[in-house]
This record gives sequence, C-alpha cells and structure tokens, in this order.
Amino acid sequence: MISISNEEARDSVESFFTGSRVNRRLNVIPPFQRPYSWTDEEVGDLLDDLWKFTIDPNSTKEFHFLGTVVGYHEGGNLNIIDGQQRLSTIVLMLRAILQKLEDDSENINIKEGVRKLIWFFKGEDEGEAEDNAISDFSRPMLLTRAALDDDCQAFEKIILTGKTDPAAGDNYSKNYRFIQKFINEKAESNPKEFRSFIGNLRRKTCFLTVTTENRALALRVFNTLNNRGLPLSDADIFKSDIYGRLGGGEEQKAFIDSWNLLVEKSEVAGIDVQRLFMYLMYYDKACSDDASTSVKSVGEYFEDKIRKVDYKELMTTLHRISDLLVHVSNLNASLREVDDSTSWRWQRDLDVAKALDVLRSYPNEYWRYAVISYLLANEGRETFRQDFVKFLRKLASLLIVKFMEWPSLMAIKSVVLKLNIASVSSTMPEFKFNPQPLDTLAERFYQPHSKLVSMLLKYLAYANPEQKELLPEDWQIEHILPKKWKGICTEPEETINLVIENIGNKLLLNKKLNIKASNNYFGIKKEYYLKSGIADAIDLGNSISDTWGSSNINHRDANLFIKFKSEYGKACEE
Repeated sequence: MISISNEEARDSVESFFTGSRVNRRLNVIPPFQRPYSWTDEEVGDLLDDLWKFTIDPNSTKEFHFLGTVVGYHEGGNLNIIDGQQRLSTIVLMLRAILQKLEDDSENINIKEGVRKLIWFFKGEDEGEAEDNAISDFSRPMLLTRAALDDDCQAFEKIILTGKTDPAAGDNYSKNYRFIQKFINEKAESNPKEFRSFIGNLRRKTCFLTVTTENRALALRVFNTLNNRGLPLSDADIFKSDIYGRLGGGEEQKAFIDSWNLLVEKSEVAGIDVQRLFMYLMYYDKACSDDASTSVKSVGEYFEDKIRKVDYKELMTTLHRISDLLVHVSNLNASLREVDDSTSWRWQRDLDVAKALDVLRSYPNEYWRYAVISYLLANEGRETFRQDFVKFLRKLASLLIVKFMEWPSLMAIKSVVLKLNIASVSSTMPEFKFNPQPLDTLAERFYQPHSKLVSMLLKYLAYANPEQKELLPEDWQIEHILPKKWKGICTEPEETINLVIENIGNKLLLNKKLNIKASNNYFGIKKEYYLKSGIADAIDLGNSISDTWGSSNINHRDANLFIKFKSEYGKACEE
C-alpha cells in the first residue's frame, strides 16, 4: 500500500491550471516521458464524450472524469508522470477555442477565462492585479521537455500562435486541426451548446490529482494506478538521468539520436530497451563475479551506477547487445548481406548462424545471457569467430541435454549465471552443467518435451553435413505419419499412438510444402520432401520405401539418437 501525505484532490481543468498560477507552478512533461502519441481516435473520443455530456438533458453526471494525473514537485515545477496525453490534448482544445473566439466581441469573459488557463500573466510575480494582467506568451503553463519528442516545437508554436502548418504531419498538428474542425462545426451549428461545452471543459472536466515530493514515489503511484497503457520503464528514467547531466546542445542531440537508434533496433529484435538493460545487468554481475539468482530490479541495480557511468561507453555496449539480437532475429537476411569489407566477421559466418538458429528455439531466453556475456567479453579477439562457434555449439548441446534431464525453464538459470562469470575471463569457459550420461536419456530423446521439439529438430537438421544453408524462416514441424493417419496406416491404434509424437516421426519442412504434404501417403510426401532444400527431408524423400509406420519411426528414432550423441560428443570436446 502506498501512503501519500501530499496533496490529493479532484481537480477541474480550471482549478488545476488556476492552482498553477496561484502557486507559480509550471507543469512540465519531463525528458524521460515518451512522445505525444494520441491520434484523432483518442482525441475524437474525448471530444465526443464531452459534447454528449454537454447536450444530454437526462444526464445525472456532475462532472466528466478523465482519470488520474500523477506528478512530483521539483524546483517549483510539477513534473507530470501520468497525464501527459490528456493534459496536452486539453491545452490544444483550449487553444483552439481561444482561436475560434479571437474576433468574438460577445464572449469576452469566456475568452478571458480560457486565456487564463493557457499562459501565466506578465507582471503577476510582482503582484499585478489579475484584471489588468496581460498574457505572457513566453510562459505557457504546460511545457513539454520530452527528450524523444521531436515535435515539441510544433506544440509550442501552436500554443503561441493558435495556428499550424496544414501540411504538418506531427500528432500535435494533426490533432489540433482535428480539434479546430470540431470546434468550428459546433460553434457554427450550436452556439448555445458550444458555450456550455466550453464551460464544461473548464469546470466539469475533472481528474484526480496526485502529487508527491519525489519521482520515485510518483512512479510507484503511477505504476499502481495505471491501467491504460505501458508504465514508464526503468530505461525511461535512465534516459532522463543521462540526458539531464549532459552539457546540452550537440551532446544532448547526439545522445538522443543514439537512443532513438537503440529503440529502433530493439523493435526489430522484438524487445524493448528495458530488456537491453536487463541483459547488461547480468553481464555486469558476471564481471563482478556475482552468480546469485535473486537480484534487484533493473532500476534498483542501476540506480547509483547510472549516475557514474560513462554514457558513451554505456550506449556503445547497449548497441552491441542490440546488434547481436537484431542479427539473431534476422539470420537469413544477415547472411545475404555479404560485403567484401566485412565478410570475415562472425555475423557472416554460416556456422555461427546455424548455432544461433538452434539456440533461438530454446524455450526461454536464459541462453541469451550466456551468449551476450561471451560476446561482450571476447569480441575483438583474433580467434573470436572460431571460438564463438565452439562456444555456441557446446551451449546448445548442453541446454538440450539439461532440458531433457529436467524439463523446467528455471532449471538452467543458475548454471547459466555461473557460465556468465566464466565467459568474461576465458574464450573457452568451463560449462558446469553436469549432465546425466546420454544413454540414460534415450527415452526422453525419443519422446521429447513439446517445448524442446523445435530446438532438437533444428539441432539434428544442422548435424546433417549436406545442410549447406540456414533452414527457411517459415519452417513448420511435419509429422511424417500424419496425426490423422487412419486410412493411411493399417497398424493398430494403440501401436501408432505410442510413436506418433516421437522425434523419429518429425522433421522440419517449409510451410507451403508442409501444407501440401499434409495428410498424404508417405509415397506422395516424398515428392515434397525432395523440393524442400532441407537435407533431412531430402534424405527421406530419397528413401526406397513408399510406406511409413511404427517400425520406420522406431528405426529413425535410433538413428537420430546416434547422430545426436555424435554431435553432442564433438561439441563438448571442442
């Protein structure tokens, strides 16, 4: 339970901004906030809801509630943690209304009331009477400093001039034009209701304002209350801390450009920047000889470190991690991007790609911890490419055996963390996995856990010396004897049921060919196997027999186990 001793009250738009004036409080969207992202869909919903609230004669609502605004006090300002999108949109609405009333001589009081919610007054710090005050257009009461929001200037221009470039494509400008169209239509067709609409926006559009004296508590409140979208991550806070201590100008711009690129890479890799910091945390722990499995959160771990670290070195490391993960997510494309100047690098190595392809089918991401730690510690060594292949093959082999031995996703974590430590000090680290002898795991190989099947089939496919390229990205698991086998095989049901899910009855096949092969007879399936470009499938396609049953499955089980033991032995000896 979070206890808040500070101000906590329901605010109308008018009381919120009037409070800003009375308390000389600037409302700030801080640097760590994400860009303004609302579109005309969200803005339209807000406008429509408020208009319905205004014109509904049967409404019993006393006010239109917009949720919670959470912020923390710093240097006399209120930094907005939650409410950025709504407050920014409300200010755009107020500015559009003021622009509409600019030449209106009949609604002067309404116009002045709206004006007081947008800007501070000139001279009010010296106690000048409000009635005589003139708006200070250089001091809007809502200021956005979101570091990654390239459109902040568009917002400032709209608030200052009440206008926007018709061709501007930023969300502020598009939403402002949308709001203006709505305002103009309602003002022309329903002038009386339009005045009521303005009054409701000012006095009956409300939110719960929760303010604290520090950012940490405000973030806890936000993450507790927030159910509309993604909470601010630790990475957002780190970005703010780094940005805030830079010298400004080109240095801040270079940092933001680098961060934006990091965000783009993360999206390609299917993760977020927060995840990169987590991977970095485990590498940093390994460098400190720390293999503990119970760790602080990323935010707690880096809370002090982030203020001391060289940000350029930090960003370089995060980019190295993201480059690896982008590569892993696009292995086939990376191999096609051959360049004479870089063709020797590990990213262009087929054996590295094969091993990574196997690893990325492991049921959880702990393998990434080990691979990232090894890469960060050893990349740049003269023999890195050759050593990396050996490391990856051994890791994949031991992970498979360990999962067969104990099919729990958490079982591998402690040994991986120990491997991390070994990886930062040796190109050939000791793997303390202590697996059981393979022969004791034969039955678990023949009938592997469902979460291991994809990885095991990839491992076996690449063990075929004729597999000269990566497996297709659209592979699917093919049942050689179809799951709907009745009418194809005449063996007893109890016999088939014992082997239908065995590894010997499965192989990887391109999606289109798998669909075509489907529930066909083996003799017909062979034609599709030959077209697959997958060596294991081609070998089956070249088999003499046109039938497939339990004896074939058992025979293939045994042969695949022999192949696996051979590959496993070679990987562990390297």
